[in-house]
Amino acid sequence: MATLRETGVGILNAGEDSHKTFCAIPWIHRQTDEQGFHQLCAVAVGDGNNLSNTKGERLHISQQLTDDEFLNSPQVKAVRKQMMRGEWPAACDRCWQTEQSGSTSIRQHLNSQFGQDPQALLRRTSEDGLLDRPIVRFADIRLGNVCNLTCRMCGR
Repeated sequence: MATLRETGVGILNAGEDSHKTFCAIPWIHRQTDEQGFHQLCAVAVGDGNNLSNTKGERLHISQQLTDDEFLNSPQVKAVRKQMMRGEWPAACDRCWQTEQSGSTSIRQHLNSQFGQDPQALLRRTSEDGLLDRPIVRFADIRLGNVCNLTCRMCGR
């Protein structure tokens, strides 16, 4: 597998602009909603947030996926490729809008905690978005759908 470091393409040499789209989430995060379906991120929008396998079947916690199966699912790989090219994935529109309004996005907040060294993550990523030896460092697993009105994420 040729990594970005070996090929010299993508975010490693693209300059500061590409770092404006980098988010550690598709490299280190596992998200599961209240019904047990895996998602890209807690704040991602649209169909791009719903993860599926190569057969188009939605990924579910009952499938007992490994970190490799989850973090190298088709949608997560596609999002990594877009970020490596310096593009904003459509699913990440909420963070883009938050940053455009001058506020701190979840992307920026999580990068400050988990993405201080994007080069280390990128060195393990091939040009097609495949992540070598993926390790989940942050998981958001929601066990139920009862709202207690104390969630800091949804703002309710």
